[in-house]
Amino acid sequence: MKKGINILTFGFVLATLTGCGDFLTQEAQDLVIPKTVTQYKELLQGDGYFKNLQTTAAWVHFLTDDMATGPYEYADDPTKISSYMEKYKQIFLWQAEIESDQFTDDLYAYLYSQALPGTICLEMLDDMEGSDTEKRILKGQASFQRAMAFFYLANLYGPAYNEAQGSDPCVPMSLTATATPGSYPRKTVEEVWGQIHTDITTAVECLDGYEAGVYEINYKAALLLSSRVALFMENYEEAITYAEKLLELAPTLFDMVGKIDIETYLDPDEYSSEGILNTNLNPDEILWTFSQSSTQTMKYLLTDAMLTSMSFTVSNTEDSGLIQLYDRDKDVRMAFSFADPDPDDLFASLIGCMSSTYVYSPCKYNSYAGMTGFPMGMRNAEAYLTLAEAYARKANPDKSRALDYLNALLKTRIVDYTPLTEADFATDQELVERIWTERRKELCFEELHRWWDMRRCGQKGFTRVWGVTNETYEIADHDPAFTLNFPKKERDFDPGLTPNNRPIRTPIASN
Repeated sequence: MKKGINILTFGFVLATLTGCGDFLTQEAQDLVIPKTVTQYKELLQGDGYFKNLQTTAAWVHFLTDDMATGPYEYADDPTKISSYMEKYKQIFLWQAEIESDQFTDDLYAYLYSQALPGTICLEMLDDMEGSDTEKRILKGQASFQRAMAFFYLANLYGPAYNEAQGSDPCVPMSLTATATPGSYPRKTVEEVWGQIHTDITTAVECLDGYEAGVYEINYKAALLLSSRVALFMENYEEAITYAEKLLELAPTLFDMVGKIDIETYLDPDEYSSEGILNTNLNPDEILWTFSQSSTQTMKYLLTDAMLTSMSFTVSNTEDSGLIQLYDRDKDVRMAFSFADPDPDDLFASLIGCMSSTYVYSPCKYNSYAGMTGFPMGMRNAEAYLTLAEAYARKANPDKSRALDYLNALLKTRIVDYTPLTEADFATDQELVERIWTERRKELCFEELHRWWDMRRCGQKGFTRVWGVTNETYEIADHDPAFTLNFPKKERDFDPGLTPNNRPIRTPIASN
């Protein structure tokens, strides 16, 4: 029987081969050591491709202003708070230490495990058997894999690129698959982001002309990620180049307005979410679909505890809530983004919706609704928003072009849409703020866009309420907690790993 190629055992063998001559243990001899490009590609797809990213990273959404604590039937008795609420309390309240007896941050280690298969493939490329074309494609896919892994790491555990100096510490980074003993010091912002840029540029060059479906790392996805990296690095001309090249290949937006019957949409008894990440429903926008297919993590993350006690929910307050940003009568993105229970029906009552308040649950992927694809994906809609922002923020802003891209997107999302004009914005910054708002609505609960944008778009402070006690907590502008600390087990293992200091947070005094 053919034995599979496992990255952990292969990594051990690779270290043994490179460090100890031709010595192999009997176990190592019993393994299938990849030799061909095809076998390395299987390794990349088998142990890479971010298969567990949704379940491993979903908790990050609790940090954002898109989340709130939901209705609580037993507010007069805080002892009835569920273990589910306790699990995520430290995260939701932006505490200095987010880990607890109930929660461990496994995302940090997971992202390094996703960088590793890319590094292995790149390191062994010259020794593989295969054609130059096969090697070029694998090089592109491996470079994409590593670029994406370090993009996530840098945007979680390192300072926001546009808020930092190039010499500031970012995250540890190894570009070799051979393990070395000792400490792994943090590389600088310049070094980490420089490598991300190099890797994704390599991916674009190597995958150019490679036709692949949405289940494989492909040229279009590389163009989107490269435009994203350029936008975050505030290299707007480069972001424009990559995003426009993408839209030359994949310009078609999903016509939500044409898809939905507005009368049905506005009737809670008839309403049902179809999910924008359904590849059958939305084959034109989705460039690459990834993560596990059998999970509805974001939906269950908010509903698991609803039957017993208070839950988390999507923010819906007048001052800063995500739901309040939509025009409920015209913006049909809600139908493809949220499950929207009727407050009068039985299920809504069971989940704690005991008043006239709607409880919204993210539902961009619903495995029980005949969905195809995976619960995470890259869509060309992001490119329209990238182009709008890049044109609005480049050295010589072009508001007309920015509005062309913004209006092109919004006319497919809003019923009876009236295009925006330059006269609608008194300043360039007002236009930028509107584009950021549309990013928040369009990309909510996809990858970690809201958290990333909160970090790079001014790091504006806000307050949030811990509904169990109705205490209010304040997050300041440019709060140090906009950067996560490294997991406790990493700090304990490597005393040389300089931590990110986060403040201890206490409730603010009521007036």
